[in-house]
Amino acid sequence: MPTYSRTGTLFGTGHSDCADAAALPVPRLVQWLTTFRCDLRCPHCLTGASASDRTEMSLAQARHLVDQVADLGVEEFLLSGGEPMLRPDLPEVIALLHRREVAYSVNTAVLPPPAVQAAMKEYPPAFAAVSVDGPAEVHDAFRGRAGAFDEALAAIRFFRHLGAEVAAGTTVTSISFPCLPQTFLTVAASGATCWGIHLLIGEGRAAGRDDLFLSRPQLRRLLEFVAAKRQYFPVQMADEMGYCGDWEPLVRDRPLVCGAGRAQCVILPDGEVVPCTTLDRSCSAGNVLLQPLGKIWRDGFAELRRWRPAGRCARCAYRRACGGGCWLQRRTGQGCYRDIWHVAAALKTRASAAVCLGTLLAGGAACAGDGPALASAPQTRPGAMQVPPELGSDTPIGGGIEEQILLWEAGGPVYPLPSAPVPSADLHEDPAWQFFRSYRDGDLPADLEHYTAAVKAALKTQQRSLSFAALLWRSMMERLLADSGPQARSQQDRQRIAATLAEMETAANQWRAEIFQKKLDPYLRRGLLPEYSFMASKAGPPQWVLLELKVERERWGEPAPHGPAPHGSAPDGHEEAVEAYLARHPYAWQKTISFSLPEGQELVLVNAQGERRVNKSGDWGIYDIAVTPATDQKITLEVRQIHASLPLVLPANCQITYADLLRLSDQQCKDTLEKLFAQGRRQDVPEMLSLVLRRYRQLQSEPPSTNPVSFYERRGELQATAAWLADFWLF
Repeated sequence: MPTYSRTGTLFGTGHSDCADAAALPVPRLVQWLTTFRCDLRCPHCLTGASASDRTEMSLAQARHLVDQVADLGVEEFLLSGGEPMLRPDLPEVIALLHRREVAYSVNTAVLPPPAVQAAMKEYPPAFAAVSVDGPAEVHDAFRGRAGAFDEALAAIRFFRHLGAEVAAGTTVTSISFPCLPQTFLTVAASGATCWGIHLLIGEGRAAGRDDLFLSRPQLRRLLEFVAAKRQYFPVQMADEMGYCGDWEPLVRDRPLVCGAGRAQCVILPDGEVVPCTTLDRSCSAGNVLLQPLGKIWRDGFAELRRWRPAGRCARCAYRRACGGGCWLQRRTGQGCYRDIWHVAAALKTRASAAVCLGTLLAGGAACAGDGPALASAPQTRPGAMQVPPELGSDTPIGGGIEEQILLWEAGGPVYPLPSAPVPSADLHEDPAWQFFRSYRDGDLPADLEHYTAAVKAALKTQQRSLSFAALLWRSMMERLLADSGPQARSQQDRQRIAATLAEMETAANQWRAEIFQKKLDPYLRRGLLPEYSFMASKAGPPQWVLLELKVERERWGEPAPHGPAPHGSAPDGHEEAVEAYLARHPYAWQKTISFSLPEGQELVLVNAQGERRVNKSGDWGIYDIAVTPATDQKITLEVRQIHASLPLVLPANCQITYADLLRLSDQQCKDTLEKLFAQGRRQDVPEMLSLVLRRYRQLQSEPPSTNPVSFYERRGELQATAAWLADFWLF
């Protein structure tokens, strides 16, 4: 797995056009590849090709290294490999770290052996990253050892019980890409506190495995996946993709800047010091067994620190924001992903550019796995950690409704670890929790009048959750899919549906804007307008803060002449930039359905913003309702999708919701959808959601009597398909 750390290169310094901003005085992160040893056989391993090289530091040399790291004041010392747990003297190394009070982290794929566990209980790591490549069968096959998956989950639980922050790390390959939805649910239920998504680096064993690398369409879908899943769980793209343009705030907590040789370095088992995780010793700036680490850092990596964009990089409009991307990818010729994320004319002004690089939860929420349409499925899955009986089944786990939805989607409640967030005291009384609990338990009112009243009551929640907005919408769509259809609804029912959908849309957009405003852009808040509490102290800010501010000012200009904005307020122009960004990334845009009409026909679409008339082509949003005329002439339209066009006929004198459009596509284009389903196109056609839900409901009503294995295999396949559709199309 590529490096994943507590400070991380995400928090390092990036490229600057000023020589004196080239590097930090002391690296924030020093990673030590403690050994090349590993008893797994991962096809993407960086060090696998060097597994026969047993050259590694002795314990005495390790002591000297720890002393140097401590004397330098390095913020984080990362132990990795190979597999660091296979270093026989690792307990003694941890004791050395304890003696010098060096904060350390661990990257591993296995449960530490008993001796290491004992040492870690005495001096726990501050952070651990554990590799999770997918569901059990995928993970074990990829790692080359049966039981590796269970061991990885056990490692996550062990580190969490130590009180460490734990990242599950997934290097996405062509093998693991199809099962990302299931992997998400696995990670969410594992106890990990975050999930890092990595790309392959073309070194080590991966250098000869072109078949493992993602295609360009898959990379685009990966961005969509991460943007959606961040609404449920701390998921973010690691640094291998480099700068992501307009997608930056959708896939990361803050803008990425590559810290290789500027904010971090890597020490190989034999002592060579390289900028980042590469085994190419030609990149070494020296050897810690021959000269001090401080001198190597001070005098080394000169060429990398002087790097300036050249060729097409020099002509690129994003060169300052990008800074050359990830150094590891750049040196293998894979550094530019502009064709994946580029949005024409997206960066119009300095303010909008800054928002594009900000901390944002502006995308929609994805819904995956055992969702409400699958409500009668078992609420727990094998291996899930259960809530102790004394807590009761109604005890909320986590800090708010987001956590409740996540854990339910993951297949069952997860035991709250000691450092898990304490649920808010008033959550039990919040209408969002009450609605979700009834929804989860199948206790919502059966009649439309009382159901819509329950939705409206839930919208009075004090929670601000796009996950809950998505759950409300999905609940309404299921209710409409289960009734007799649009032609059978009374006028009163139509009014209730329209009013409820309008309120849901208004609330979702309001919550989305509030969430965005609370996660203001770090360039505007911390770069142009710094508000660090220690700026006025006698000691002053750390050097890395000053360097980051300098680099950010170079990219985006100096602060406004009138000085910093008052605490809690937005800088000038930020509101306009926020509004522009939200307009470019509308809520649930992945689920919008494009359609065209024949010459001479017109369709009226209504939502919370009002009424609009479409006479040639248009987009059908998730809250839109079409009102068809009370004439004998039926409206015909063609739904355009990636791999198919679906001709549909809308009944006259009806109110057609998004759910009804799904129903009609299932009824009128069943053969086409079945064919695409069989061809594996299931993730590319949003209308197929109705087909999957119908099939799943049929399985739910079929008792697993004679052939339970086949029954659960079929249900599992449909769950996976539903997850695909939800991840890439629902929101």
